[in-house]
Amino acid sequence: MTGGIWMQGLLRVGHIMEVRPGITDKDDYVGVQCTQILSRITSLFAGKNKLQFAVPGGLVGVGTFVDPALTRADRLVGQVLGEVGNVPDVFMELEKQRKVSKQTRSEVLMVNIGSMSKGACVIAVRNDFAKLQLNAPVCTRNG
Repeated sequence: MTGGIWMQGLLRVGHIMEVRPGITDKDDYVGVQCTQILSRITSLFAGKNKLQFAVPGGLVGVGTFVDPALTRADRLVGQVLGEVGNVPDVFMELEKQRKVSKQTRSEVLMVNIGSMSKGACVIAVRNDFAKLQLNAPVCTRNG
């Protein structure tokens, strides 16, 4: 059982869902590769109430066929679940476009994106712009 806050769209028992970035693997030749997790929704719960579908606006428990080894120790915290093909893109670099003060190249920062905290390294700085290299991929929408 995976849980989280449902923010957009509709979840239904029996639908195929996608989790991104999913399983990440670092390779010396290719770099970081992400493989999304696909599964069918087997059950939905809000508290102790079993649901046939879930709408945005609360905590939802989602039963799936995902291997429990992938979900233990909060390994999926910050991952995004959604309808296949309708999940945001995965990024390894982010751009911050606001007045950037006292940040220097190679500085290490902690970045909060949704429920995730990731380390990032500043790779470029200008007056109103900073480019960050994340230490792990994140799934998010622009803006």
